[in-house]
Amino acid sequence: MKKLIVLSLSVFLYANTCTDLQSCIKTANFYQFDKEDEIMAAKFYKIACDKYKDYMSCKFLSDIYKYSQNAKNEKQSKIYQNKTIKIVKEKCEKNDSNACYDYANFCEVRYATAKNYEKLYKKAFDLYEKECNESNFSSCYYLANMHFNGIATEINEKKAYDLYDFACNNNDAKSCSELAQMHENKSLEYLRKSCELGFAYSCEKLEMLK
Repeated sequence: MKKLIVLSLSVFLYANTCTDLQSCIKTANFYQFDKEDEIMAAKFYKIACDKYKDYMSCKFLSDIYKYSQNAKNEKQSKIYQNKTIKIVKEKCEKNDSNACYDYANFCEVRYATAKNYEKLYKKAFDLYEKECNESNFSSCYYLANMHFNGIATEINEKKAYDLYDFACNNNDAKSCSELAQMHENKSLEYLRKSCELGFAYSCEKLEMLK
């Protein structure tokens, strides 16, 4: 009975904390992935998309409308797909590095259309590099990913490792998580640091290793 009360309280708290973009996304994620309730998830993605112009929330909402058995709506799916593309394109044009990367990815997988999505990846790469040099350590993480996977540049695992290491030393949780996968001898050390910095995936991996 105690566990049921705690769970109910948890759902109630999530349902009443959509007061800013991050809380809306967190609540939508909670319903979509933890509760597997796409109807409720759609409500919060819609707030994040319509009110806060978050293009990834628009995309998730479009995908729910397209693929969900319980919330399928082809017309709404197309509306929010178009909204996704419009917002991400505008943000990229304003030199938002994440938006440029995501816009390129959308084009590559045919979610959106652009003549030269390689140029969008290159723009994202240049922006991440500039931001990393200005001590935006999350940008160093994304730049490392591009070096590691050979996106808009040649594959360079050494460069990727150095960037992950630099960002992790400056408390970027995702970079520490990547180092855990690349550095067997210090895997647990990096996982612990990543978890302490708030990266849930690393905390889950640590729990699995216990």
